[in-house]
Amino acid sequence: MKTEMDIQHSAWKNGDAADDYFKRNQKTLDADLGSSNSTKIFASHIRKNHKVIEIGCSNGRFLEQIRRITNCDAYGIDPSPVAIHDGKAKYPDLRLNRGTADSLQYDDNYFDAVIFGFCLYLVDRGLLMRVVAEADRVLRGGGWLMVTDFDPEIPHRRAFKHHEGIWTYKMQYADLWLANPAYVLVEKISFSHESEGFHPDPNERVASWVLYKQANSGYLEFP
Repeated sequence: MKTEMDIQHSAWKNGDAADDYFKRNQKTLDADLGSSNSTKIFASHIRKNHKVIEIGCSNGRFLEQIRRITNCDAYGIDPSPVAIHDGKAKYPDLRLNRGTADSLQYDDNYFDAVIFGFCLYLVDRGLLMRVVAEADRVLRGGGWLMVTDFDPEIPHRRAFKHHEGIWTYKMQYADLWLANPAYVLVEKISFSHESEGFHPDPNERVASWVLYKQANSGYLEFP
């Protein structure tokens, strides 16, 4: 019998739920549409030739906007084969591959920036800390961790209306890295799931966080 964890992770890893997401949102997933405030803030911390990965990149629309602004070396992973196929056709300068956040096929300290593109709320809870560890592993000291996700007042979950058996988990995800003294909060902007403006319903508030990973461990040394 499949457990709740099996259902949650399998639906994304096999590509079914991710394909459905891409098909629902395909019209808006276009790099030629206007850049969001999050895009501009993230790009302001990225330099030419930086190695940048977006996890949960769909077809790479957001990542392509970052690349155009910064001329970075841009990588992206997403479990949707349909989205990755679309992105490779539209944005040939991106290095897109299928994958999930719990198993990143890159060396330690490989990236200058790791971006979570509004996907952590869908990660199975049994794999969440593995996802945190994988992002930390591939991000070099002196690099940037960037997260866009829901920004609720209290952690909670709701059934995912687009796919039976899947949950959405809303919490302030930057806190998972900020528990480590190596990470420092640099910027945060809050907005609505539906627009750039502030949303009065705390369950629909979204935020983008920029965290800096210090080159040292973040610990002071006492005799």
